Amino acid sequence: MASESGSEFLRCFVFVHGCTPLVDDDAAFHKALSQVDSSPLSKINALKDFGNNLFRQHQFDFAADCYDKACRLLCSALSDKIDRDLQSFTTLAVSLSLNLAACANKLHAFDGALIICSMVLNFFPRNAKALFRSAVALRGLNRLAEAKCALEKAILIEPHNRDVVEQLEEVRNSLFYNQSDQHKKFLGSSLCLQDVDVVVSSAV
Repeated sequence: MASESGSEFLRCFVFVHGCTPLVDDDAAFHKALSQVDSSPLSKINALKDFGNNLFRQHQFDFAADCYDKACRLLCSALSDKIDRDLQSFTTLAVSLSLNLAACANKLHAFDGALIICSMVLNFFPRNAKALFRSAVALRGLNRLAEAKCALEKAILIEPHNRDVVEQLEEVRNSLFYNQSDQHKKFLGSSLCLQDVDVVVSSAV
């Protein structure tokens, strides 16, 4: 990740997540933080891992809460960052953002997922995971042509990514069937009009 893009993304990240105070009064938060050392990155990664475990258990609401807390803790840590941490902070901020997008997709909050992915793609347009999760959101919103475009970009970056390949095939099939249905409806409408013409001509 280019340092300039990373710096700009972190500013945007802080603008989005840093305005809400961090509340650390729940058991899950303390459980995650009590098992690690005091460094900010260790605590943030612990929260991320805790969220990942919840996500695998299909507890998407709770996973999203963990990721959100990690985002806000990262914003707090950024105020004390030093230059050599930029890469680590940027990578972590992108990962947490896309994890939130994954939760939003699972919860059918597709507009929210799309906003998060768009923020990442604005700075890192070749992020295949952001393109994929953006496509999932677009598909959920029935914006199939846009989903297909995002997946085609992702597959150029990661041609052997099975999730991308399968999703692209499904979207292409959906578009094909939609176009076929529209064509049938058009033919049906044309035949109805022809029948009307025949009736009118007979009446005359």
